[in-house]
Amino acid sequence: MKRNYCNINNKLQVLKRLESHTCVEGNHWLWTGQTNSKGYGVVKIQRKSWLTHRLSAHLHLGLDLDNSEQFALHQDSLCRHRNCWNPDHLYVGSRHDNCRDRTVRRSLATEFKCGHPKTPKNTYNNHQPSWPGGIEQVCRTCELQRRGRN
Repeated sequence: MKRNYCNINNKLQVLKRLESHTCVEGNHWLWTGQTNSKGYGVVKIQRKSWLTHRLSAHLHLGLDLDNSEQFALHQDSLCRHRNCWNPDHLYVGSRHDNCRDRTVRRSLATEFKCGHPKTPKNTYNNHQPSWPGGIEQVCRTCELQRRGRN
């Protein structure tokens, strides 16, 4: 039996529920309700937890929540807000596509998350063979501080 938690009869109800816990900032629809440990929005519908961006893709893009082949859904690499459920910030792609996009985005950044400049002198390349691209770029200033060497 197909579990259609978000059938045509309750799509409007689900959308209203999502909107009731949303703060719009620019073109981001930020979920203000419960989030998981990774910062993604979570909502319970009929005793099952759903990620808000997956529900958004179902409601706006027509993705089938029961089809595992369509479930390779990721947030746009330009949207850095994990709790954003704007369908314009979603795309269908594999985990590899998402990792590749993240690697490209990080390579184009001009500063690290900590705020220190991302320059060749301040960048330490940590080789990670299991990662796409095989290299993690680390802030040298923060790494030296972490090791107790200023």
